[in-house]
Amino acid sequence: MSNRTQFEQLRDQAGLLYLLNRLKEFGFQTQRLKLQKLVYLADIFGTMVGKKPTGYVFKVYKLGPYSKEIQSDIERLASIDAVEVKEIGQWDPNQERSFEYEIEESRTKKASIMEKTPDFDVLAKTVEFAVQSVGYLSGEEIRKLVYSEPNYADAKRKGFETTINPEYPFAVRFKAMSKQISLREFGTELREEEILWLYLNVIKAMQARDFTYKNEQR
Repeated sequence: MSNRTQFEQLRDQAGLLYLLNRLKEFGFQTQRLKLQKLVYLADIFGTMVGKKPTGYVFKVYKLGPYSKEIQSDIERLASIDAVEVKEIGQWDPNQERSFEYEIEESRTKKASIMEKTPDFDVLAKTVEFAVQSVGYLSGEEIRKLVYSEPNYADAKRKGFETTINPEYPFAVRFKAMSKQISLREFGTELREEEILWLYLNVIKAMQARDFTYKNEQR
């Protein structure tokens, strides 16, 4: 578990509300599996543009990167009626329970206002990028995508419940390499959004020829 300050916990919970609000506005699904992966990607994107936006700690789990703190924050938000939680489908004891989340209507205005606060800027920016770039995917589709993310793949080789390096070294090296090649070969400096898109496309390319996920057993 991370040692988040009270301020960091409130910021992270606000980030979850903002994420749920944007997913709702786009009409995208909001299952638990998908939510975990979107926050994971937002953390990577934030680190690439300068600062890890949340205090969440992710570990290798049988369904991909998982943070216990996200689950505890969602439960906290549900307890104060900020988020509605619904169980989806019939429960199979051999499978993970699937839940869908929806931000309460009265909280949507507050969630959008948070985007304008200085301390929330990086988190809002990276959540927005994650939602617009992969928010349309189902939970299972985004799970497959994240299985090919190099920082996760590196931790996974070390075993179940390995903590994924919160500095996301592969992504940071990719940013530096991309900027260097662009300047050297084309004489132009890539914008942050362009680098994030390139990284996402690398993950998608790796997924297309993925040899780890296809043989993965739940």
